[in-house]
Amino acid sequence: MPKIDWTYSAQDDLADILFHIAVIDRRMERADRIYDEIVEYAESHISKKLPGHVHPEAPERWLYVRYKHWLIFYQATYNETQIMRVVDGSRHLPSTL
Repeated sequence: MPKIDWTYSAQDDLADILFHIAVIDRRMERADRIYDEIVEYAESHISKKLPGHVHPEAPERWLYVRYKHWLIFYQATYNETQIMRVVDGSRHLPSTL
């Protein structure tokens, strides 16, 4: 099974998502649940070696998988997969990526 590494950018993205849900929306339990769901979905997808999608506005060799309305971008090599970013799919991607 390939090693899965969450980059600092991806970790920051998750923290921003959780902050918005927990603090701005005042839904702490939902924030905890969404965190677990995003991490589980991404790592399960990668562990099962399911195909990702190419996004025309993402950097070369990045793939993504969609979970609810978030796009989870990752880059895979033979023995490691790095989760690069987690972004809201409704955002303008070039400025985000």
